[in-house]
Amino acid sequence: MNRFSKIRTFTGNPEHLEILQEGAEVWNQWRHVLLVVKPELQGIDLQGKDLQGVDLQGADLTGAMLKSANFHNANLSNALISKSDLTQTNLAGANLSHANLQDSDLYGADLTDANLEAAQLTAAKLSCAKLSRANLQHAKLKRTKFIDAELQSANLQAAQLYLTTFVGADLSHADLRLTSLSARFNVADLTGMKVSTNRVNVLREDWKTDRVYDQDPWELKRKGALLFDKDKMLSAIAVL
Repeated sequence: MNRFSKIRTFTGNPEHLEILQEGAEVWNQWRHVLLVVKPELQGIDLQGKDLQGVDLQGADLTGAMLKSANFHNANLSNALISKSDLTQTNLAGANLSHANLQDSDLYGADLTDANLEAAQLTAAKLSCAKLSRANLQHAKLKRTKFIDAELQSANLQAAQLYLTTFVGADLSHADLRLTSLSARFNVADLTGMKVSTNRVNVLREDWKTDRVYDQDPWELKRKGALLFDKDKMLSAIAVL
């Protein structure tokens, strides 16, 4: 049973709910008039709804039921979407920069080309999610699970990884430079993955606690990763 299967109660603003139920076009027109209004949509049920291109910037969607909804190219930047059900949700091309998705379930979600820069994804579940070419720069990924996820050519530069799980994930050509890795990569495809050499922590395959150990980054190279010197990169950036 899905941990979000429990019936939620809508605790947001009834007026905001009524307007959003009219569809993305009506909602966006309303938002463009009242730009200062923060949408209050806590606990809303939008499962299976088509809200392509909707403007939910800064909205409070805590505890929302968004399973299989269509948010293609939607603006969800700075939105609060923690403890929400986004399984199988279409978020391709969506702007989720600085959004809070902590402890949310994004199993099988489509985040292809999505902008997740500086997003809060602590304890989020992205197993089997599609994140090809997604922007995850500076994202907070503590205890985030990317089991069997597709992260081809994703940008994770300077992301905060701690006890992050990439078991079975496809990280081919992903960019993890300027990132201190503390993660599980067993059975992952690391072909062409870019990673800094200074410090790489890889969790033991039989890991059951929070303990990690330093792993020779060259072990990742043997799996196909491309290694870069983090200090030299920072110096180059400082000169620029």
